Amino acid sequence: MPSVGIVGVQKDVVYIPPTRDCLPYFNANSAVQQAKALGVLNTSLGRKPDVVIASYDVNKIAVPSGQHTKQNPFPGSNPIPEEGPAAEVWQEFKRFYPGGIVVSEPGSVVSSRAAALFDVLPQEAGLAQLVESGVLRIVGYTTSLSVRPKDGEGGSTQIVMGGGADRIILSDGSKPILRKVPGEYLIVKKMTFPAGLSGAHAAKFVLAPGVPKPQGDPGHSCVIEQDSGVSLGNRTC
Repeated sequence: MPSVGIVGVQKDVVYIPPTRDCLPYFNANSAVQQAKALGVLNTSLGRKPDVVIASYDVNKIAVPSGQHTKQNPFPGSNPIPEEGPAAEVWQEFKRFYPGGIVVSEPGSVVSSRAAALFDVLPQEAGLAQLVESGVLRIVGYTTSLSVRPKDGEGGSTQIVMGGGADRIILSDGSKPILRKVPGEYLIVKKMTFPAGLSGAHAAKFVLAPGVPKPQGDPGHSCVIEQDSGVSLGNRTC
């Protein structure tokens, strides 16, 4: 079942499909992908959709006009810590989710599943929480160079570097952003993996001696025992 929830809309006007792959992915630059997605929509709805929108990062859409905007941080979002032991992890979270975190009461959420508040937030937000609570320690970093177009559209190109004094000058005159990103964590207490540690959100975890194997799904993350070097996760380290 789809893990999706909706707030601010009456339940009787919401339909949640019984499968997660009801609509194929498409973007604004692929006519083939759009045609395939529109074909599925036409069949499902029995008519053409009124508006089709494709954008890399949207956090507010008006209907029926289809106008979309970015509001960062999103109104009502919780403040993101700028200091503390997990400040660098929170900065990485903000890179993926500049709108921040908005907390809704479970009873206000329309969903096909029972809604509940997270004990550990997903992805980098959860990693930051675990660092702040002393469950994780940051023991390794990667150097990441972010290159974004001037208009901010289309995401960012990531160049991971091992170090050195390499210099990159962009042809459009914009400046790349060099960031020190936490990438390896030592697990020192019993924990549950944050959800969504896949793709660009994956990390490396080392399990300290005597600490029980973490619960939950490590996703694409690498997990090894500190003494034996045995891989515990879904990915070979």
